[in-house]
Amino acid sequence: MRGDEERHLWIWYAPYGLGGVETYLLNMVRETIRDGCQVWVAATKNADGPLRERFADTGATLLDWSDFHWAYMSRRPQPPVRTHIASDIARIRPTLLALNDCNDFSMGFAPLLRQVRSYCTIIDTLHIDSPVDQYLQFRREFVDVLDGIAGTNQNVVERFLARYSESAVAARYIANGVAVPQRERKPFGDTLRLLLVGRLAHDQKRILELPRLLALLRDRGRLFNMTIAGDGPCRQQLAADIQRRGLDDQVKLAGYLEPDDVLELYFTHDVLVNLSTFEGFSMSVLEAFAAGCVPVCTDVASLDRTVFQDGVNCMLCPVEHLDRMVDIWSELTPSVLERLSEQARAIGRRFTANRTYSEYKALVRELRDLRPLERWPHSAHLTMELEWDLTKPNPWLIRSHPLRQLASSTWVRLKRSLSAARS
Repeated sequence: MRGDEERHLWIWYAPYGLGGVETYLLNMVRETIRDGCQVWVAATKNADGPLRERFADTGATLLDWSDFHWAYMSRRPQPPVRTHIASDIARIRPTLLALNDCNDFSMGFAPLLRQVRSYCTIIDTLHIDSPVDQYLQFRREFVDVLDGIAGTNQNVVERFLARYSESAVAARYIANGVAVPQRERKPFGDTLRLLLVGRLAHDQKRILELPRLLALLRDRGRLFNMTIAGDGPCRQQLAADIQRRGLDDQVKLAGYLEPDDVLELYFTHDVLVNLSTFEGFSMSVLEAFAAGCVPVCTDVASLDRTVFQDGVNCMLCPVEHLDRMVDIWSELTPSVLERLSEQARAIGRRFTANRTYSEYKALVRELRDLRPLERWPHSAHLTMELEWDLTKPNPWLIRSHPLRQLASSTWVRLKRSLSAARS
């Protein structure tokens, strides 16, 4: 796989946003370009965000495909969207097309992906181990298009293989990787310095439980302060509850911070807090490991047990017993934190962005051996000439009754017949 011949197209809903998945994608784009490949990044839902400039700085070409989402939801005419994306793909002629959990795009554009599959390797990534069954079920519409799946945790890979046991899709567990500089840590002291990094949402992250837990910690007499880095739909409600409980002096809502500023926080805080009900392989947890900031996380099903060793390099709290988090915080003395931090840093240094890219590269080589690519035809645009209904596989649209659909289609055919007879 020669880098100078590789043209990679990475597709994501909103690649320039605030989350760990967006950071993962940025790292992958950077490493791919360093390896000599050309990279395009396409946004299918939102082409704005604070990381946009950083993606541009890597040397990637950024594509705005956000009209796709509106067409898929049947709010805009489809032909211009199909033409726009097909034209871009014909111009790029990718050798690798990475779908990055983009289920809506993959379902809507499956007919086009089947057209181009001869000329490029197509992979999908599983970033979270969602308890929602649709997360995996939606792939039924386009699993035949895929060469490979890469999951950021072993649990979701096994769930995929169990669901699609009849398919020939290669599935691999490839852990996320991070880029964290070598730096001295602030010494541990009597005041526990807590940190939370991520999206301020309650559905998965349970962020609104945090003020109650912090109040319980305060009532036990434990000295602490906390920084919350991130933004999201629950920020105002979170701030109001922090104020109502009299925690303003101890809790700082920092909002969105640049990645370099977030890295600094790991070196100046003792504990990274995660209250999630499910995760993949959290980027913030990996960054904390690498900086020696001890993760105190919920014990979700997706955790890699060779990495997360409770009481050795992290502390784990049962998902269904969140109050246990307060007990864990209370028991973290400076000597305990020093021991955990040393082990966290040792294992965190293994998970580099370069290692993740190398494992993806090995997977692509394996897929190419299984299915060698044909060269793109000189007139690549002719390959893209087909029409289809983007909304056909959309599970969110309300469908009319089958009899009504039949009557409607019959009426359309009748009108066409009458029009032809008159002409």
